[in-house]
Amino acid sequence: MPPLHPRRSILRCVPVTGPGLLATLLGCGGDDAAAAQGTTGSDASTSGAPATITAGDPSSGAADTSSGAAESSSGSTGEASTDSSSTGDTAGDGLGDDSIARIHDAVEATLGTGYATGCSVAVWRDGAVIYAEGFGTKDEAGDPVSPDTLFQIGSDTKKMTAIALLQQIDAGGVALETTVAELLPTIELAASPGTFDTLSIDRLLSHRSGLFDYTPWSEAPDDAELQLRTTTTFAANEYAMMPPGVAFDYSNPNFALAGVLIETLAARPWADVVIDDIAAPLGMDHTYARRDDMLAAELDIASGFGPIYDSDLDTFDLIALFSIGVTGAGWTTPEDHVDNAFTRPAGLVWSTATDMATLAGFLVEGDDAVLSDALRLQMQTGQVALGPGLDPADAGYGYGLMAVRGLNGPQGYRDVPVVQHGGNTLDMTSTFILLPEQGVALSILSNGAGDDMTLVAAVALEEAAAGRLPEPSDPPTLVEPPADDLSVYAGTFGDRALGAATLTCQLEIEVPLLDALGAEVDPVLMPVYRDVFVMNVGGGQLDLSFYPGLDAAPNQYAVNRSFVFTRDGAGAPPIPSLRAPGRAPLHVDRHRPLSLPRWR
Repeated sequence: MPPLHPRRSILRCVPVTGPGLLATLLGCGGDDAAAAQGTTGSDASTSGAPATITAGDPSSGAADTSSGAAESSSGSTGEASTDSSSTGDTAGDGLGDDSIARIHDAVEATLGTGYATGCSVAVWRDGAVIYAEGFGTKDEAGDPVSPDTLFQIGSDTKKMTAIALLQQIDAGGVALETTVAELLPTIELAASPGTFDTLSIDRLLSHRSGLFDYTPWSEAPDDAELQLRTTTTFAANEYAMMPPGVAFDYSNPNFALAGVLIETLAARPWADVVIDDIAAPLGMDHTYARRDDMLAAELDIASGFGPIYDSDLDTFDLIALFSIGVTGAGWTTPEDHVDNAFTRPAGLVWSTATDMATLAGFLVEGDDAVLSDALRLQMQTGQVALGPGLDPADAGYGYGLMAVRGLNGPQGYRDVPVVQHGGNTLDMTSTFILLPEQGVALSILSNGAGDDMTLVAAVALEEAAAGRLPEPSDPPTLVEPPADDLSVYAGTFGDRALGAATLTCQLEIEVPLLDALGAEVDPVLMPVYRDVFVMNVGGGQLDLSFYPGLDAAPNQYAVNRSFVFTRDGAGAPPIPSLRAPGRAPLHVDRHRPLSLPRWR
């Protein structure tokens, strides 16, 4: 058995300092580029804290998402020139020279701190894109990024899938309460029968399914693959880590299933629906759901830069995922990017920053020809809290979007609603944020894995919304401190992948399978805030968020994105024999940039 190298996106590593525990995901968020604190346009972790956009002073640069400058196959470093192309077509009153200069400074402080060699920035305000500019280089040849360069947007695809499914509700055929079982009565999860009976569209689009985060990353571009894989491989192997409705837990298959529902209701391929019914009416002429459609129509396309994995990324086995290693970093050309029809609805759309800013503008202003205002606003309203004890109005997930409170930029904290998502693939990152009350939105697309574009986003939003933002204020406290009596969490637990776990009254945890894998486990869980803890494993940290059961039984589930410990040992299989001689122990590398599937 090869050495175990758990992926950050699988293990949901999170920081224990700073204002928040919202980690990035594609994996993790947004799931998990250097486990960015606060919201950075990526996927959010299961344990949400104040979800403000947090950025430091431009002179300090952006958070380092790697353990140093990434080295390309040609031996050059990941440091990138920030020379910019000319601005693209814009309308209305644009940004002033001083505002653009601040954006330039923020980009200069950011590019080179992670994998990205280039990025494209677009700002929308009051009905039009008012600023669009490309920075750095888009490929190994050093060609410049332009405002028209296409990138893969990762989990920002999810909002398009959500719109497409909500359109079917507008059409009157289904409702938010309609279940997957009602629409797909012939499909059942062999390992978790009955799950689809209570998995409604509402729960699906707000990540409350409890499903294991299966995200195949293998070449399967035929449209038919979405339905075929769902009815065969997925139905035979997928499982529910907890019942639908217990808690927010980000999982890409939710949106693969949403894609199947869209095809069932619309009687057309998902890839046609999102382009014909969303992109085309909104004038998003450089947005594509299929890689090959894009390659046939476009020339200005970015290559991606990120980690190279030593195994295929297509398995339901969490331990096998832990075993995947990284052999280095390198470029992936547009032609070599994987296209998988099952994964597409969760994160494989290609687009430009200008098109994405246009989509953000639709979410602010609305267009009844695309989606009713009622459902558009529900998308942007927290349907479920991002973590235990949080108010969904302060930090919640809507339908394909996160709704959070507070913009925290270099000029200070502003108490305003923020709607965002973002996404990551193996080698590209999307940042997508709107300020609905200010009528401002932006998109930043970059060509590196797990890029942290927080600083650029915060500066651009401050400049575009200048004069419309409230005065800086102290950020609110959104979470409660840890409980005085930690014995309430004690008990025996179990997870289908990690087996049995025991928690003592002193909150010491024992997971025999991790011991068998040779992992270095600190037995003491560290409380972060009410019902949220971190577990130190092999140099990294796993977050555990405790939730009651559907019957209100307290602390029934300890939730991590990749596994869920259920009280009284439910779901725990026998511990396998894994002590292979000469095999390296499991090690969580906190410095390795995240991998997949971390869409965040």
